[in-house]
Amino acid sequence: MQLKVVAALAAWSDVHANSLTGPAPPKFELEDGSVHMASPSQEFLFNAFTAFREYVKQQTVDRGIPLTVVANGDLLEKIRRTVDLISLNEANILKLGRELFGPWRDMADPGRFVVVRGTEAHVGPSAHLEETLGWELMAMEGAHGERSHYEVYLQVGPIVVRAAHHISSALAHTDLSAPQRELTQQAIEFPIAGYEQPDLQIRSHRHRFSFAQLAGNRAMLTLPAFQLKTPFVHKVASAAVPQIGGALVMVFENGKYYVDPFYVFPKQPKVYGRPDVSEEKPAKKRPRKRKRK
Repeated sequence: MQLKVVAALAAWSDVHANSLTGPAPPKFELEDGSVHMASPSQEFLFNAFTAFREYVKQQTVDRGIPLTVVANGDLLEKIRRTVDLISLNEANILKLGRELFGPWRDMADPGRFVVVRGTEAHVGPSAHLEETLGWELMAMEGAHGERSHYEVYLQVGPIVVRAAHHISSALAHTDLSAPQRELTQQAIEFPIAGYEQPDLQIRSHRHRFSFAQLAGNRAMLTLPAFQLKTPFVHKVASAAVPQIGGALVMVFENGKYYVDPFYVFPKQPKVYGRPDVSEEKPAKKRPRKRKRK
């Protein structure tokens, strides 16, 4: 018997819009009329973000499946370790956020576009930029009228999902150990406090995809990013290869689900000193001499 998909959740994070290492449309007009032209890397990220959205639409909206969208933190960039920014004007930053994330809000079911708060070092004290963006996009409202959340519990079909931004370590050898550590803490502390155990947890911050599961069907999904390597990453994890993408969770009527990761990799940097075959000019053909009869 084929199980029916009754709900879906699309999750992405760490877009860092307004950073020169984050996505931007080919042309972005600032509030003073000047225009930012996207670099090739920004356009690559923008195209990947758009391709993921189109893929989610085909798998969910076009098939009539209810869709929840979780924007899981570090969506914007203003305060950071470098000065590589499009603008310091919050009006421009929020406008870029509306352009990038508005189509996702429009695609989600009513009231099911969720903004999670990220890191103060990127989005300001108390993640106020993401709270403001949540209001401008009319994201899902919290218990106190807020439009963004440090953590949020969501009913997605028959399962409960808990989303939060932060998790420790971003190195490859901790892809499984970091989520398992969090899951173990949850398994110990939640029953003591009488909390309901979520079926799936979603985390970000590491810019790396992983999926870890403990006994009892409790699992954690950590998300890749839509940002390339920053100067800070070049310092602390020089060999890291950026994972660009998000994840789609398809939930069946019996409470089972599967995670469909979507990610791509940027082109490997050029090897200097190696001849570029694409730039080599084709050899000219020598004209054939006609034989005299």
